[in-house]
Amino acid sequence: MTILAPAMHPYYIPLPTELAFWPMDDHAANAAIKDLTGAREGTFLDAGGNPNTNAHSVAGRVDTTLDFDGNDDYGRWPKNIFANADFAAGMTLSFWTFSTEEGRTQHLLNFENRVFVWKYTNNLIYFTINDGATKQCTSIDAIPKNTWIHVACTWNTDLMTVHINGAAKGTNNATGLLLDAADEYFTIGAAYNGTSPLKGRIDDVRFFGVALNTIQVLSLYNHGVGRH
Repeated sequence: MTILAPAMHPYYIPLPTELAFWPMDDHAANAAIKDLTGAREGTFLDAGGNPNTNAHSVAGRVDTTLDFDGNDDYGRWPKNIFANADFAAGMTLSFWTFSTEEGRTQHLLNFENRVFVWKYTNNLIYFTINDGATKQCTSIDAIPKNTWIHVACTWNTDLMTVHINGAAKGTNNATGLLLDAADEYFTIGAAYNGTSPLKGRIDDVRFFGVALNTIQVLSLYNHGVGRH
């Protein structure tokens, strides 16, 4: 993966350091999904086929990515890859997605149904935080299939926002949440138990321990525009 130095990048906006960054560029004879921050490696699962990442590597939005078959492909991480303190000031979940199927619930990112981002049968993006009382934010625009879409879900401890392609497309008040995403399995491309799998691709997955502002989200979107 080629990373431009800040001064060279035409859309560079200073960003906080990621808690985790999975570029999804893995192409190896093993199932490891590498984290560029170095600490949080996941495993690609394919119960009915070959889980090695070189069997799933395809063109992504930023360089290459992994393809999910909508059946039994997804990435899984162990519990406790984050501490609750990591999100004490808020969170941002940022990624690109390319869905090849509509009309079915598909989970994109999931912390054991405590924090998750998913696409419903109406093709809207839902951002849900569940601490016993569910708080949810929904995009106002449907997500088309066969199109790369940038999604950034932010929570600043008071407000949840769904950004689509760099613009805020849904908000909801979410004050007083007791976020517990630490002691939970994390998955990409399906719910935590492998249900509601994605048929398509997810690329350039980044987690931040703060809610990025609109300019910072737009910078992440612009970073991926025109890369493929």
